[in-house]
Amino acid sequence: MQVRLLGLEPRTYGLKVRRGRDASAEREGVYGDRRNNSADCLALLRQENPELAAVVEAWEALPAAIQAAIVAMVETAQR
Repeated sequence: MQVRLLGLEPRTYGLKVRRGRDASAEREGVYGDRRNNSADCLALLRQENPELAAVVEAWEALPAAIQAAIVAMVETAQR
């Protein structure tokens, strides 16, 4: 006979109710269009740190080796 101690398990019955909601749809209402938010952030970044804005704008066009080198330099500088 196996005895199960009650009260030690986390309560999960509330998760069944919440699972049906689409979290991404909820965030969309709160944060709006991500592209508009990104453009706003980039515009602010251009004003406050134009060099960093240039890196962000060019990031997708940079070869993977250059991206990796930039990430490595940042990680090294943070140590």
